[in-house]
Amino acid sequence: MQAYTCNPPVQPSFSISMPDEKTRYNSDEILLSQCLSPIILKYARIHAMPGDGFDKNTFAALMAAIIQMENGDSSFEDFANRLASPIYNHILNGNSSVGVAKLRPENAEQVYNCDILMTNDKHISVDFSPTYIPKNNMNIITGDRDGKFDKSDYATFSLLLTFSTEFSIEMLAINLKAGILRAKAEGIKPSVLNVATWRNKGVQDPKALLETGYYPYGVRVAVEFLPRAAKNIGVSLPVNVNYYNADEKVLVDKFYNRLFSQLFQSDL
Repeated sequence: MQAYTCNPPVQPSFSISMPDEKTRYNSDEILLSQCLSPIILKYARIHAMPGDGFDKNTFAALMAAIIQMENGDSSFEDFANRLASPIYNHILNGNSSVGVAKLRPENAEQVYNCDILMTNDKHISVDFSPTYIPKNNMNIITGDRDGKFDKSDYATFSLLLTFSTEFSIEMLAINLKAGILRAKAEGIKPSVLNVATWRNKGVQDPKALLETGYYPYGVRVAVEFLPRAAKNIGVSLPVNVNYYNADEKVLVDKFYNRLFSQLFQSDL
């Protein structure tokens, strides 16, 4: 996997330094607890939405759960290394998932354009107010002067997401915030399951999730990864966490029934 250092790779001066190859974490628990938790907690405090069921602890645990799930499967280690490579990213048109949060440059571009894509290709505009690199400073970095960014800026966003742990984590926080706002705009109660699925597949409606089969990621984040991630970053989850909505329970049941069926058949 990509090696990350506990020293912030990018300072507010926007100088980019390569991750320290001598500091390599093979355990996702060590990566979270010793290196990333201060940054995760910082941006959870800034971007949490307690009025929508995502207080700072729940929001931080969700961020950590996604990072842990994205980086913790050693069977994808070599492939993840390629995805984290700016050269490989360039080959794939500059829009593959990169950095510790495994975000696409397109996600960053949408955030800085204050844009959330809805169903039926509708859009809503929200000023997410990023704090690590404010939009006026991003204009300087990209050479853009009108406050709008496009695909020509993907290479810059790819480098920032890859080599700035802090930038990558704030972009994850803002992307999850967009998922909460999008769910509300679509008339869906935000849950850990549908916000995580938004980050992974951009789909939140439970009927659409059932039809497309895009639900396993959100189910695993909500049921398996969230409690463990909370422990790893040292936060306590409130008793009223909305892991999944009542109409999303069918997705949870379907996933684990299929999993247990496969396990049972493998033992025969």
